Amino acid sequence: MSIKSKVVAVAATLTLFGGVGAASALTAGTASAATPSCGFTCINVSNQQFGRAFYQDVFQQNARVGQPIILFRSSDSDPALDFTVTDIADCSAGICLPYEVYQVCDGAPGLLGIGTCFRYAEDYIFEVQYSPYGVNSGLCVGVAAANVSGEGVTLQPCGVNANTWWIADLAHAYVAPPGPHMFQFFTPWVNAGSANFTQPLVLTYPANGYPTDKPRPQLYVRNQQTFSNGAPYQNQMWNVCFGEVGLGC
Repeated sequence: MSIKSKVVAVAATLTLFGGVGAASALTAGTASAATPSCGFTCINVSNQQFGRAFYQDVFQQNARVGQPIILFRSSDSDPALDFTVTDIADCSAGICLPYEVYQVCDGAPGLLGIGTCFRYAEDYIFEVQYSPYGVNSGLCVGVAAANVSGEGVTLQPCGVNANTWWIADLAHAYVAPPGPHMFQFFTPWVNAGSANFTQPLVLTYPANGYPTDKPRPQLYVRNQQTFSNGAPYQNQMWNVCFGEVGLGC
């Protein structure tokens, strides 16, 4: 598959949890992510509570197991903001496309419980790999222990278990009104290692924290919280954007 075909494929799928801006930035072909060398395959992850002034970041840029994941101010020169989406697929039939994002029941079914496949059958599953300056580290955003509310989100080895897999919960998606970056599409990110389907563990920013606080507040997983109308809390809603910080993102 050509690079152009891969870009079109991922644009179509990531629009579901990254928004229109993701697709437009991808098809532009020249935009970069946090650092120019990371290229258009890199992503910028923001939280609905803070918008695109802050993005998902590896604390102090250290590529090591257990390194905390935080939010940090947007930049086009900070490699700690460089992440790529890693495909999770059952490649036994030889059908495994780079840069593709698969629905839950298509992705590594042997390592997911039947309940997870059933509950999130129409959603998308993915890994987010730390790739400073566009170089894959083999470490992904995840948790060390599954099914633990309050567990800090850190870098963990990619592809070992469901602790580094995230599910875009489209049932609770929110489309923000058009703004300077077109539409923004937010979803909760359910940790695939969670066995709680009523209040699953989702990626969360500390309720009383702010990205400029010191020490830096660490992302963690906690049970999904919603208002009486079913809308999720903003600190549990996430957006993915491809493109250069300040332009596409």
